[in-house]
Amino acid sequence: MTRLLGAGRPSRLRHRSQAAALGSVGLLLLGAALASCASSSSSSTTTVATTTTLPPAEAALLDPKKLSLADLPSGWTVDTSPNAASTQGAPGCLADLVNVEDSTARTSVVFIGPKSAAADVLQTVAVFPPGQAAASAAQRQSDFESCAHSLSQPSQGRSASVTPLVGIPTGDAGFAARMTLTSGGQKGYFDAFYAVRGDVATFVGWFSNSSSTSDFQQIAATALDKL
Repeated sequence: MTRLLGAGRPSRLRHRSQAAALGSVGLLLLGAALASCASSSSSSTTTVATTTTLPPAEAALLDPKKLSLADLPSGWTVDTSPNAASTQGAPGCLADLVNVEDSTARTSVVFIGPKSAAADVLQTVAVFPPGQAAASAAQRQSDFESCAHSLSQPSQGRSASVTPLVGIPTGDAGFAARMTLTSGGQKGYFDAFYAVRGDVATFVGWFSNSSSTSDFQQIAATALDKL
């Protein structure tokens, strides 16, 4: 994650946003842990498509389903950098999640929280061939869980674990879970939400150094409502 992703952040899911928005020790450690996996066999150099590359029909379908600033807490901004949603260099298991692998068209948006919040959000909305969207949920959840194992490096004092976030609706199929990365006694959190309705799916990744999930749960609910 440039994060992570940003995968990007991730590895980079975006180094710039990480530097700008992740002013916290916890998120910087998260970025470092993710970056450490970029050279592994699970790395990926794929890039999330943006709305500018979508044909008119797909743009008309997917763009209205994206989050807007009005859906986020006060003080957030949109990351307008050209590579804001790039998963270049991110671990493959996370890149596939952010890119909503196997979808036929996708669009992403990235938001940066105020410096006091040290957080950011990436959303991808994608469309699948008829009848295939729900089936993608199990694979994406597996991707997320497998990344915790690949990101853990006990010999370097880093660990990653995934716990489910209960009580968050995901439509026809999906999951909500938190990845907690610990390094040197500091923690970073990556909350992931994947939801499906019909042939459309949405992924929301929330990066923060706060253990609170209240804002994330509200954003997830809003993303589902937009599907």
